[in-house]
Amino acid sequence: MPANPIQASNDQSSQPPQPTRHQNKPGPGATSINGQLSLSHAVRVKSAELWLRLGEADEAVRELEALPGRAWNHPSVAKLRVVALGVLAERDGQIWS
Repeated sequence: MPANPIQASNDQSSQPPQPTRHQNKPGPGATSINGQLSLSHAVRVKSAELWLRLGEADEAVRELEALPGRAWNHPSVAKLRVVALGVLAERDGQIWS
């Protein structure tokens, strides 16, 4: 029985384009891709976290407020913001109902 070799076609126009890794790369100022913060926003969130660890809740809030509003819905941002505002309220003697 003769072998039927599979012939590869050099015509790439019949093949669909292959996705590349960089198609989903966020552009400058993009907030999230697949639920993740952009690098610049993640750095700002980490900075806020470190300010909070140093006991500087007001600086932490300033860092978070510098983020665009759409980033505030990210779980990490929302959680850190609640903690920072809670520390400020406790420090200032405010009671939340």
